[in-house]
Amino acid sequence: PDAYARYHRAPFPIRIVEPGYRLDGAGGGTVVLQLELTPEGIVNRVDPIVDDPALTPSATAAAGNWTFYIPNKHAGPQIAIAVIHFAPQAEVTSLFNGFE
Repeated sequence: PDAYARYHRAPFPIRIVEPGYRLDGAGGGTVVLQLELTPEGIVNRVDPIVDDPALTPSATAAAGNWTFYIPNKHAGPQIAIAVIHFAPQAEVTSLFNGFE
């Protein structure tokens, strides 16, 4: 790789914490977050870009515990974008419905 590619690579996650899902059965949705990273790869700040009031708190808490590999550690704070999608939960039915 040339010198530009060596010094201009984006940070990437090496530890991802999955967000919990709401117990009240909220539907799915997507949250987009901007993460400010320290040179050590720690998430220093989380700002919602696309907000879903029911899902953003869980997504923000989880992303705040992520860790990133920073290719150019001599650079100042890095920015990463996280897109967290919550799939709607399927209704669980018993195999024995009607036979109990």
